[in-house]
Amino acid sequence: MEIKKILNNSKGFTLIELLVVIALIGTLSVFTTSILISIYQSNQTVTAVNNVKQNSDYILSQLEYAIRNAKSAEIDPNGSLKLTNRDNILTTFSPNGFRLLKDGTAINSNSVEISNIYFELNNLKTAVKVTMGIRPAGTDKSIAFRTIILTRNY
Repeated sequence: MEIKKILNNSKGFTLIELLVVIALIGTLSVFTTSILISIYQSNQTVTAVNNVKQNSDYILSQLEYAIRNAKSAEIDPNGSLKLTNRDNILTTFSPNGFRLLKDGTAINSNSVEISNIYFELNNLKTAVKVTMGIRPAGTDKSIAFRTIILTRNY
C-alpha cells in the first residue's frame, strides 16, 4: 500500500505532457523560422531592386550628360554610341557582355547586369533613343528602361 501512495504522490510530468510541450515548441519554431525566411527574402528583393535603380540612374545620368553636350552623334555597326562634344573630344558608350563601357571603363557595378542596350538616332541626329534592360546579377528578371535624350543646339 505504501508503494502505491508513493507512486501516486510523485511530482513530475507524464510522457504525454512532455510530448505535447515538445510538439507545441516544434510548431512555434516552424512558424517563426518561416516568418524569418520570408523577411530575409523580402529584404534581399528590396536590396536588389534598389541596387538596380541606383545603377540605372547612374548609367542614364552619364548618357544624358554626354548626349546633351554632344555636337555630333553616331552609332557604329557594333551598336556603340559615339559622341563628339564641343571640344572635339570623343566619348564612346559600348555594350560589352553584361557591362556598359564608357571609353573602355565599365560604368555599371558587378552586382547588376545589362541584359540589352540599344541606341537609336533620329533622322536629324539631334536625339538619341536609349532602350536598356538591367537586372540583378545572376537573375533572369530584367527591368526595362526607355528614354529619349535630346542634344543641345547652341
